[in-house]
Amino acid sequence: MKKNILIIDGTNLEYKIFYVAHANAKRTHTTELDLISRYLTSYKKLIEKFQPDEVYASWDKRISQGSSNYRKDMLKGQYKAGRTRHPDIQTLFDTEPKIIEVLSSLGVKHIFPNVLEADDVLAWLVDNIDGYKTVVSGDHDMLQLVDEDTSVWNLNRLTTLDTFLDHVG
Repeated sequence: MKKNILIIDGTNLEYKIFYVAHANAKRTHTTELDLISRYLTSYKKLIEKFQPDEVYASWDKRISQGSSNYRKDMLKGQYKAGRTRHPDIQTLFDTEPKIIEVLSSLGVKHIFPNVLEADDVLAWLVDNIDGYKTVVSGDHDMLQLVDEDTSVWNLNRLTTLDTFLDHVG
């Protein structure tokens, strides 16, 4: 029987939680504790829904001091150039190591991509881990990973090989 593998785009989920927390907050500042609590609630729901044998999380966090994303280097500052940062984004950055630490204590295996992005690592994991994989990401680019052994949960619906044409067209 194939292992049931959950592969989480940790950074993508973290950003979604951050922006939802700010949209729902009655205050202008979201605390680290609030973000950690919301992340763990989301994680618990994923575990209950998919009941995985193993969980991996990939993060955009750099492990080499001073390393830069290869896409930024190739596109010379044009990559994601139009994006603006939330004024409270530092809270998210400060919270991330704590989220990773708590998830580690729960048995999550973390992958840090160095000069790649989390989604590049997700694709590598899908190609290199045996079992039935569910990728958790709101990034629609992840839909290209769907095959007979891989589905994508975009936090609202599950796209499988059988439902791909209905969801994507």
